[in-house]
Amino acid sequence: AYALFSESILSMDYSSLSTTQGLSKAFSDATSVLAGWAHFIVFDLWTARFFVLDSGRSGIPHLAIVPAILGCMFFGPVGLLTYLAVKRVYESLQMRNPMS
Repeated sequence: AYALFSESILSMDYSSLSTTQGLSKAFSDATSVLAGWAHFIVFDLWTARFFVLDSGRSGIPHLAIVPAILGCMFFGPVGLLTYLAVKRVYESLQMRNPMS
């Protein structure tokens, strides 16, 4: 997706993205908004879908992965790290108590 929007992405002043004013300016450009939505749809939603499917196969209750899904939607990689931590906890619990 980024290759389609490379001119807008490459000309962006990334140091300004740490301020509210810089973010507003970056997303005032339609191409940047489109690139942001493409990232959201491709990465965040695909990753959240993976959490749901993988947790079902692993026997992790859906409510246990809701924080990971929210983390993925709002903070990107933080959600992935949260899911990996939740999965590790449930796997260790299943090893300790294989009957449940």
